[in-house]
Amino acid sequence: MGTNSDEPDDSETFRRAMSGVNRNSKNYRAQKITPRTPESAGPVPRNRGGLPATSIPFSQPAIDETSSGDSVLFVRPGLQRKNIRRLKRGEFPVESVLDLHGLRSHEAAQHLEDFISTTLNAGLRCVLIIHGKGYRSENRGGVLKPFTVNWLKGIAEVLAFCSAVPRDGGTGAVYVLLKSGTGKS
Repeated sequence: MGTNSDEPDDSETFRRAMSGVNRNSKNYRAQKITPRTPESAGPVPRNRGGLPATSIPFSQPAIDETSSGDSVLFVRPGLQRKNIRRLKRGEFPVESVLDLHGLRSHEAAQHLEDFISTTLNAGLRCVLIIHGKGYRSENRGGVLKPFTVNWLKGIAEVLAFCSAVPRDGGTGAVYVLLKSGTGKS
C-alpha cells in the first residue's frame, strides 16, 4: 500500500466494485399490522416468564441446525418437508417485519414479545425478524441473534424459523413460520 500514483484509491476501488448494484428499496422498519377481527383481538395470555401461556419447554424434539456456520434452522416435528424447503428459499410471503437493529437485549425482548403477540392475534403465517449480524458488538460477538433464536424456540406457535435469503437480510434475519389459525376469531 505505497503511494504509487498508478494504484486507484480505496474509494475508487469500492465504487467500481459496487457499479451495477442497486440499493434495496424495501423498508424493513416497523409495519402496521391489522388483525383479521380488530374488535375481538386481545393480547395473548402470558406466563410469569413473559412468554405466551401456550409456550412449550425447550426440550421438545425438533430439527435444530444452529451450528451450520452462521445460518440457523429450527423445525418442530410434523412440519412437511416441502414447507421447510419453501421457508428456506424465502417463498412464503412475508406478512410483517420486525427490525431489532440497535436495540439492547432487554429492549429486543419487549419488541419480540409485542410483535409475536400481535402477529399471532392477527393470524399471520410468515414474518421476518431482522436481528443483524452483530458487527457492532466488538469482540464478544452478536447478542441479538442467539437471543432471538433461543426466544423463538420457546414459543409453541412458532413452527419453524431459518436464516433469510440474501435479499431479505441473509444470516442477519430469520423467517418465522407461525401456526395458522392462531388468531382470535
